[in-house]
Amino acid sequence: MQNIAVCGLKNNLTATTENAWISYTLSDTRKGAKQTAVEVAIFSQGKEVARVKEQGENNYCIRLPKLCYMTNYVAKITATTVADGKEKIYEGEVAFRTEPDYSSLPAKWIDCQEVEGVLSPAHAGYESEVFDNAFARPNVTVDLGSVKSAEYAVVYGARPFDVPCQPDAPGMKFPIAFTLESATKEDFSDAVTVYKSADPYPNPGNQPTFFPLNNPLRYLRFTADKMQRVSENGYAFALEQISVLNGIENLAEGCAVTATSSVETEFYGKQKLTDGSTEFHPAGRAKKLPQPQFFRPFTLKGKVKEAYLYTTALGLYSAKLNGKQVGNEYLAAEWSEFLRYANVLCHDVTDSLIAGDNILEVQAADGWYAGRIGMANVFGERVLRGIYGEDRPKIWAYLTVTYENGDTDFVATDSAFLCTAQGALRSSDIYDGEVYDARCELSSADFPRLVKEGALSPAREFTTEAKPLSQINEPVRVIRTLPEVSRHVGADGRLVLDFGVNIAGVATFEIDLPKGAVVRFIYSQHLRKDGTCYVANMRGAKPIDTFVSAGKKVRYTPRFTYHGFRYVSVLGASSEQIPFAEGLQLSSDMQTVGEYTFDNDLVNAFTTATVNTLRSNFVGVQTDVPDRDERLPWRMDGYHNSLYFLNSTPFFERNIFESTISPCPEGERPGQVPRALNMYCKLSRADAKQPLF
Repeated sequence: MQNIAVCGLKNNLTATTENAWISYTLSDTRKGAKQTAVEVAIFSQGKEVARVKEQGENNYCIRLPKLCYMTNYVAKITATTVADGKEKIYEGEVAFRTEPDYSSLPAKWIDCQEVEGVLSPAHAGYESEVFDNAFARPNVTVDLGSVKSAEYAVVYGARPFDVPCQPDAPGMKFPIAFTLESATKEDFSDAVTVYKSADPYPNPGNQPTFFPLNNPLRYLRFTADKMQRVSENGYAFALEQISVLNGIENLAEGCAVTATSSVETEFYGKQKLTDGSTEFHPAGRAKKLPQPQFFRPFTLKGKVKEAYLYTTALGLYSAKLNGKQVGNEYLAAEWSEFLRYANVLCHDVTDSLIAGDNILEVQAADGWYAGRIGMANVFGERVLRGIYGEDRPKIWAYLTVTYENGDTDFVATDSAFLCTAQGALRSSDIYDGEVYDARCELSSADFPRLVKEGALSPAREFTTEAKPLSQINEPVRVIRTLPEVSRHVGADGRLVLDFGVNIAGVATFEIDLPKGAVVRFIYSQHLRKDGTCYVANMRGAKPIDTFVSAGKKVRYTPRFTYHGFRYVSVLGASSEQIPFAEGLQLSSDMQTVGEYTFDNDLVNAFTTATVNTLRSNFVGVQTDVPDRDERLPWRMDGYHNSLYFLNSTPFFERNIFESTISPCPEGERPGQVPRALNMYCKLSRADAKQPLF
């Protein structure tokens, strides 16, 4: 008897108290073998508390009777198979723990109010007026206010969605040829050519293009040397944003812009070039906020017999106890119908606790809750960030402790938690990567200093209808590591790492840079002929993870984003400064249940690619793609053929559950699960007659 699981999960710490089930596989290879009976005896503290028996074939799955909350059980399974009149007995057992009654727990939702959120004006970028000559050479100039040193000028192609919506056109009206100049004098009498493009220049879409700045500057001028024909009336050019970067600081944000020609509307204007927005959005939540870190010191009065930590978030989180990482999941608590519930994970943390002083630390991140959702700026709620109405993540945690003498204790999220938004995670986004400043790293060891300096503030208790519920399907984990197959330097002078196959996930890097040095890792699925990374297919997603060095050789692994990639282009570091890198494939950690091998190499390669594609689109939810700025859980992208390869039953069980609880007009179901764009589909008569569970 193999692959025994409770409710289809590897982590057996949150089994439901009602309708729990045990699944297993049998390795009876006899011809015509059939299971004829199965019996399960359930024990708690060494005593049998229940027994259930079924006759006949049951697809190697058996339902359990009603169980008690937060109780440790052992299930002993006996299955019988018959072939040619001969019986064969299989035995196995599995230990598991049932979930708590979440409604009875004292834990509160909390967030950090240290940084105030802001509402941004509408943004579509800059657009020139129409000229009758492609070579009219209109320009825009950014004034930094004073002479400054900077590392890069960054130019973003426009991708507007006017109202009414126009066809999607990343890189709309980007010049066919252009010149970028810097100067310290307003009349540009000391101008330095930063970059003069070829004709034609490859359209970058909505992606950023980095141009090194080797001289101090106050002014940066972009001139469209040759414009696209945009209508029968003539020629024009457009840009989304211009940034001037010194490290991770955008010196151009909020700076004055002059233009020889500019369309000025609610969405367009010359000042939109430096408003910090790199995506089209109506007025509303658009700014990324620093990501909050929470601390909770507590004292245990004796030796710990057992302890379990239940955690979830509206957003994403990662927890540590006494500096030790809790669990190996990525992107927890994933994406759920946040207006209704959030996914809870449970971990046995007995070995992480000591008698005396302890500290719980939780890093939260925006994720799908407070971050960007693909296309929501155009459809649905029509906001760039926070479609669920909030601009910052929330966490929920409950630690239950049993001492050796039988006494119990607990720690629960409330206003006694202390928080800060001054840690290393300066921003994070599912689509746009994360910015991690190692100089600002905070850990439990820093807690006494932070308290002494008054650097922490009390967490705010938050009221929501979202209920903590045990996660139904396997969480996202690293399912495969990919070594580099090669590295080379592209025509742009950047190091390019090749991991051999397209996956969904992140890469982990060894970094050896001086303090304050910034390196950017730009993920892509394709290479151009000149060996540089092609990212225009990512559309509005900016697949860049940014790391600021603290001056120590470290391993850096992004935890609160993911990308579709095979290649990584390194901006700001040499091959010697990135001595090691490895690709990490992230996916909902489903067990393999079927493997197929044929006597045709092409068919085998196709089968392997099919499974890899399924894995890459099962990252918490089923998605249409793992790379661009859509990645939405469309219901028609159900991937039910995955059942031939993977144990995706719990995954689809959660999918069905969410489709029944999503806020929808009567008689309809959401077009995506979880609901994202307020798109619905009518229930058929047959569907309407089906029970919800």
